Amino acid sequence: MGPGRTAATAATRNLRTQLHPIMTRTIYALNPVLKWRPGLKDGAEVLLLAMALPLYYLVRGQVHQRVDEAVQRGIGVVSLEKSLGIFWEVQLQRAILDYSWFVDFLNGFYLYGHLPLIGLLAAWLYFWHRPQYLLMRNAFLLSGAIALVIYVNFPTAPPRLLPPHFGIVDTVFNQYGQERPFTPSFFVNQYAAMPSMHFGWNMLVGIALWLSTRNPFLRALAVLMPLGMFTDIILTANHYLLDPILAIPVVALGLAITLGQVKNLLTTLPRILFTNAPLDAQLIVTRRCNLSCGYCSEYDSFSEPVPTDVLKQRVDALHRLHSANITMLGGEPLMHPDIADLVAYAGGKSNTSVVTNGFLLRNGVIESLNEAGLNNLTVSIDTLHADPTRFIQKSLRSLRTRLERLRRLARFDVHVTAVLCESSANDFAQLVREVEGFGFRMSINLIHNAKGYVTIGGQPYLELYEEFYREGKPFTYLDYEYGKKLLQGERPDWKCRAGARYLYVDEFGNVQLCASQLGRLGKAVDEYSAKDLREQARTYKDCEEGCSVGCAYRCSLVDNDKPQFVKALLKGFVSGTLRDNSRRRSLPAGVQTGPALGDK
Repeated sequence: MGPGRTAATAATRNLRTQLHPIMTRTIYALNPVLKWRPGLKDGAEVLLLAMALPLYYLVRGQVHQRVDEAVQRGIGVVSLEKSLGIFWEVQLQRAILDYSWFVDFLNGFYLYGHLPLIGLLAAWLYFWHRPQYLLMRNAFLLSGAIALVIYVNFPTAPPRLLPPHFGIVDTVFNQYGQERPFTPSFFVNQYAAMPSMHFGWNMLVGIALWLSTRNPFLRALAVLMPLGMFTDIILTANHYLLDPILAIPVVALGLAITLGQVKNLLTTLPRILFTNAPLDAQLIVTRRCNLSCGYCSEYDSFSEPVPTDVLKQRVDALHRLHSANITMLGGEPLMHPDIADLVAYAGGKSNTSVVTNGFLLRNGVIESLNEAGLNNLTVSIDTLHADPTRFIQKSLRSLRTRLERLRRLARFDVHVTAVLCESSANDFAQLVREVEGFGFRMSINLIHNAKGYVTIGGQPYLELYEEFYREGKPFTYLDYEYGKKLLQGERPDWKCRAGARYLYVDEFGNVQLCASQLGRLGKAVDEYSAKDLREQARTYKDCEEGCSVGCAYRCSLVDNDKPQFVKALLKGFVSGTLRDNSRRRSLPAGVQTGPALGDK
């Protein structure tokens, strides 16, 4: 072998030696992609993201008919910014218009630095940093849903679509025309200026990117993405200065819900919007009760709890129907010896709730529900003061110690429900104040007869009702307007979706319309099917007029009046009552901390 060939061989060997660690690291880095085999979960992921598109079409269809409203709201934003001394959009844009190369760069970044860049980073996170991807995806869809609610109700024209006398230039349109890359005209909602999710989603991806790496270049990108987009959307006149600022709480709320206690949200949301899946399925776990209230027609002190294995079969049936929430009822459900096990089992595929009279809430019971992953506990209270005749036994005075335990120990959401009736009216306002002193949210049920029809009305009740929703912290606004009309003597027309959106499964395992209309349906939950859901969703029940069964009305609203449904949710977001924050509030005066006597 000649010296030339020997030198070449040595050089080749040396090159291989140098490249080997590089190739090894490259193969190791690509390992998640090289080993990837598409499966059902990957297909479901693509389908889930693709289902967001119809929401954009819905917004476009509603908003593009409201151009004048959107423009007037945009002019209102200008007036607000002028009053705050921050209407700088015109001056800032004029400062860069003479630099065509910079304007072209901004236009390109507006288009390519948003969805295309987000898509690339999402793919990177999906393969190499799955926990951060899931965080970003969930918050992305949730914040987008919140923004869509705002876009539907408050369409706002961006600066570039304001009347010409404002002197603002649409730089992106001037360069790319109507058919923009990655954002064709049929996809774009022109009147979605506020909040700016161009900035909000870039900020969200920046957060996920920062959490995924310690690489200084990638972390610099994580910071520059939202800052660059903030600058870009102002200089290209696609947003006002206030728009990205308002996007921050929207994204923060999406993250807060993602990090909270809502289970299976991203599979539940499409089912709620596009199918007849039950929003709430109430499951009787025992008829036995520890109280004997004089007004109760269902009191039972002897029945054995429904066997746990039987209840789990019923839970399986409710999971098969894709129930978003399963509520354990009684009697008194805490009398079931395996209630924590049932909550954990039901929580595998649904949110879980328990409705209780509260008297059995010992420390150990609360801790077992914590460990089981309970989402929500509803405590039913009738009056402020104890009734010496014991006709009414669920008074706040008798439950104060239990509420303090919940405030101190519970890691699940808690809310109190009270009945507005003749017996509670005199002390109702004080009852509301004291319950809210614990930090718990509250809901009102209007008293009804055995068939579910409201039995109260008139100005005194209406004033109490209005004061509660005006001054208090309601658990939900979904039935506010309906309850108000009932108290005014009106009987609104609506379609009850019980048997579909709302299920009531009795102790025998039969699906009923509700506790007030037993016997009208009576089909075994094990045999209940999607066909039954569709049929009951279409069928009027002929008992709607004057009905005050709130759970049935609330679950029906999503189909009966979607705009009202989203407005009520938005009001809950804005008022801060959509999620429980009881553990961050101080105790009311007179309530002592520490273990209660008899706890174990």
